[in-house]
Amino acid sequence: MYYFMENLNERKGNMTFEEARQELETLSKGEHYAIEYGLMVYQNFGSGRSREAECGVYIHGYGWKKGPTWRKVLDLLKTEIEKKEKIEKNEFTQPEEEEMPDEDSITEAV
Repeated sequence: MYYFMENLNERKGNMTFEEARQELETLSKGEHYAIEYGLMVYQNFGSGRSREAECGVYIHGYGWKKGPTWRKVLDLLKTEIEKKEKIEKNEFTQPEEEEMPDEDSITEAV
């Protein structure tokens, strides 16, 4: 069994490594990001060689997403980013509750 980097211009799914890197850079919005592609080739006795590819993308704060194609992992990452942005937007748009004075301050005022 051995592990190596494959030709980065080869399409994995509908994207090349460079196309996936560019999309990841846009998604990262200035945050640290990483991208990797691995290919494992191993000998199956009686049926020849088999290949397993793995695409991986990372943005700080979202962790690694890994899968068989660039589109799959970028879509997973986009979904997580959108979910986080929606939660943050809702937190900032909800009206704040008015603070009620505590008991001590009420008795002191009387």
